[in-house]
Amino acid sequence: MQKAVYHLARQVFTQKQRDRINARLARARRKLAAVLQIVNGRFDAAALRTELLRALPERFDALMVHCSFDDLLPMYSEGVGQLLAVLRDLCGRERTLAMPAFTYQVPGGDLAAHFRAHPRFDARRQPSQMGLLSEVFRRTPGVLRSLHPTHSVCALGPLAADITAGHHLTESTFGARSPFARMAGLDTVILGLGKPFYRVLTQIHAAEDLLGDRFPLPREFKEVDVTLIGATGEYPYRLRIDATEFDRRLDRLPRMLAPGDLAEWRFHGVPLFRTSAGRVTTAICEAGLRGKTLYAGPTLI
Repeated sequence: MQKAVYHLARQVFTQKQRDRINARLARARRKLAAVLQIVNGRFDAAALRTELLRALPERFDALMVHCSFDDLLPMYSEGVGQLLAVLRDLCGRERTLAMPAFTYQVPGGDLAAHFRAHPRFDARRQPSQMGLLSEVFRRTPGVLRSLHPTHSVCALGPLAADITAGHHLTESTFGARSPFARMAGLDTVILGLGKPFYRVLTQIHAAEDLLGDRFPLPREFKEVDVTLIGATGEYPYRLRIDATEFDRRLDRLPRMLAPGDLAEWRFHGVPLFRTSAGRVTTAICEAGLRGKTLYAGPTLI
């Protein structure tokens, strides 16, 4: 039911209208905090760690976390620092922790116009727009950030450089040498905290860019030149902005995947999910080569 309502809202309301609706829902959630705590109970970082240990595989190379900290509340009883500590502990020294540090929300919503007016992107200073946990992680000593104007990724651990280093060298946002392609080639677990997969699973776009001209639907792009500023210098970059207007039905993704490839559950009322970057990318690529996609129309899976 929630998936159907979400996709109906995307068809009926504009992004600005959806933002207003979400803001009202957030206010209502805060007002009903005591009731939600009674219904769902509360949990701390240690309890979440126990739950994630149960849900995560024993072996993996990297953990890509999509988190909406506000949606953990009011059931989650501690701060963002304790949450980050749990995720770092789950990865230890042998694994790499990654998070999105996207910055595609611009005044007016026109990315091309924004970057024409502001053609310099300083990855050292630009905050992440992906929530409190993502921004705290970005500021953590030792964290590396890929160089991309809209869809950068932050990482910490032994594979952090491998994941983030080539983003400004790829011709497409999610294609070869991007963090998303690199994570697909590694044993990467994607973990969702607070949001269902169909609202945050950016990994699906890696398959679209990797297929390129073999993707079964026509795509349109706007291009704008941007200067990327990172810790090692400045780099010219031609940003390709996907201007294709498709009705995406990400809720159909489970039909492409094998049983067990995507797990969804709730912990004290908080939605969680777990999947694999490699399996998601491979499944969408294979479906695309058969002429099937996650977009409404004749190719819908």
